[in-house]
Amino acid sequence: MNCPCYGLPVTTCTPHHKDNICSTCHPKNCYAQRNMYNFLSVKNALAWRERQINNHSPSELKEAFTKVIGHQKLFRFFDSGDFIDRQMMNIVLDACEACPDTKVWIPTKRYDLVEALRQTRFEEPNPVVPLNMEPDNVCLRVGVWQIDPTDDTVDAYRDSFGCIAIVVKERTRLYDDAIICKAPHEAQCGIDCTACFEKDVPLVVYKWH
Repeated sequence: MNCPCYGLPVTTCTPHHKDNICSTCHPKNCYAQRNMYNFLSVKNALAWRERQINNHSPSELKEAFTKVIGHQKLFRFFDSGDFIDRQMMNIVLDACEACPDTKVWIPTKRYDLVEALRQTRFEEPNPVVPLNMEPDNVCLRVGVWQIDPTDDTVDAYRDSFGCIAIVVKERTRLYDDAIICKAPHEAQCGIDCTACFEKDVPLVVYKWH
C-alpha cells in the first residue's frame, strides 16, 4: 500500500468460522497469519501497539492517533487485527473526525459494532460507552466472512452495511458496480486506485492470494 496504515495482532479480531476452510479467517486464508506477518519483528510491532491501547487513556490514544492520521492524504485501519471493543472504535472515529482532510479506510468484521453504529436504537444499549457517528471522511468497509459468497449473502451484507468487500477464489460472476482490486500487480493501492476509501463504492472484490 502507498499510504500509512495501523495494525494490531490477529488476536484482536473477532474470528468468524476460523475452522472452516471457506472462511477468510481460516489460517490458510488470512494473509495476516502468513508470510511477512510471521516475522518476529512484525509480531513484536503489532504486540507493542496492542500494549499501547491497553496502557493509555482514551484521550491520550485519540491525541496519538490524530497525530498519526493528520497531514496524510490517505490512511488505513487495519492491515491486521480489528477494533478491540466499542471504546476503541469511538477513539478511532474521534481521531478521524479531527482530521477531515484525510480519507480513512477501515476494513472490519466487527459486525456487531457497525450494526450498532448505524442504528438509532440498540437492542442492548450501552450508556457507559455510546457509539459515535461515522465521520464523513471514513469508509467503514465490512468484509464478508465467506470466500466466494452467494448472491443472497452479498445482497444481505449490502443491505445491512452498505460498503462491503468480498474475497473470491472460484466465483466469476460479479456485480456491475463491483470494483475488482488490481493490486499489487496491475495497480498501486492509494495511487492508481482509492476505491476502498470511497463511500460511493459499494462493493470491492479481492482475489484470493
